Amino acid sequence: MLNEILSNIVLRGREFLYLSRSDLERLNVSFDDVINWVESVLKIKDECVLPSKVGVYTRPKSFLHAMPAWVPPMNAVGVKIISGYAWNKQKYGLPYIMGLMILNDEDSGAPYAVMDCSWPTEMRTAAVSAVSAKYLAREDSEVLGVIGLGTQAKRHVQALARVLPIKEVKGYDISENAAKAFKSWVEGNVGVKVEIVSHSKNAVIGCDVVVSAIPISDKPTHIVKPEWISKGMTLIPIDFDASMDGKVASKADKFYTDDLKQYAYYWSDETPFFKGYPSPNEVFGEVAEVVRGEKSGRETAEEIIMVNNLGIAIVDVAVAINLFYRAIERGIGEKISL
Repeated sequence: MLNEILSNIVLRGREFLYLSRSDLERLNVSFDDVINWVESVLKIKDECVLPSKVGVYTRPKSFLHAMPAWVPPMNAVGVKIISGYAWNKQKYGLPYIMGLMILNDEDSGAPYAVMDCSWPTEMRTAAVSAVSAKYLAREDSEVLGVIGLGTQAKRHVQALARVLPIKEVKGYDISENAAKAFKSWVEGNVGVKVEIVSHSKNAVIGCDVVVSAIPISDKPTHIVKPEWISKGMTLIPIDFDASMDGKVASKADKFYTDDLKQYAYYWSDETPFFKGYPSPNEVFGEVAEVVRGEKSGRETAEEIIMVNNLGIAIVDVAVAINLFYRAIERGIGEKISL
């Protein structure tokens, strides 16, 4: 299929298809689509080539990452260039997350698609958490706590509600405006009741699943305290260790991640992250191993489980090539000469 497209529609080595955020939103992709794409690529993770992401940090509370990957069973290879700068909205009127996703022909190396990566990243990050929760959270999880009420918080409620019977959300943010916007969006788009709480503690205590989504920082605030964690909880920090420190992680009966090699790097002395967290040898397993049935997931209702997914590029590549095919099918996007 791809070879036919590169021979007849987007000519290999001569042009590429550009897809803006608005183009991607016009594809009418559902969260069920993205969750299925994510789960499918996790099942074949051991057949993929996945280097660790490379990053530079030009300002506090910022990152610029390059994330290459090759997914041979899908004939898909590419790289995501993504940045996150915490003050973008206040200083420049720009989103926190920006970047591009590039897909390359695995036979010639020629780029054939360039697309906005902010929308796919929103969707795939929440979808990875949803797949994780499908296997690791209690099936009767109804109360979701969310700390940091930006875009990822909204997407996580949307995605988790596809795999769990979420009936109530407790949300906390230092920004009253962000909290109001979150409540309005979730109740309007997901149809789940939202309670905005005045302290992060109240977005943890009494919750079945807790997602933390504040900006990643090399000087984390660790606003979640270990004494708030109780039996049966599933903890899903998507902000590295910004919200939850090693004492919180040590409360977990099982600790999972999306890629052990990448976690080992960030856990090491080469980076400022994950001090006091379980060592790589203490990680119970990768989410992909659970999806494939090679490692057990949740085994009892009392287990405390923490899953810290750092973001892996095979997911980006898998989502991107499916978006590309959808765009070709619907005639969306702009062809640009190389």
